[in-house]
Amino acid sequence: MSLWHRKLQNKFPPDMQEVILWNDDNTEYHVADVLVGTEDKGLIFEFQHSDISVEAFISRTQFYMNLGYSVAWIFDYQDSCLLYTSPSPRDGATSR
Repeated sequence: MSLWHRKLQNKFPPDMQEVILWNDDNTEYHVADVLVGTEDKGLIFEFQHSDISVEAFISRTQFYMNLGYSVAWIFDYQDSCLLYTSPSPRDGATSR
């Protein structure tokens, strides 16, 4: 984990950091960098310092949205940040 990543995570309480979330079948899990709130009201922050493929980005975003969470990605571009926020899963934007 990069220093940039750790600094952002540490802006949140420890119990909101590195939250393990399993899919409904308990066959796949991801570790959310930060989870604020609860399912159907929760927002996941993903801090991305290194390269990520489009496929991994879409897969991880869809995984969290299928569980009922909104997702905000913060990308490190050295001199600036880029923010992506998913549509709310409550708006029917997810697929199962």
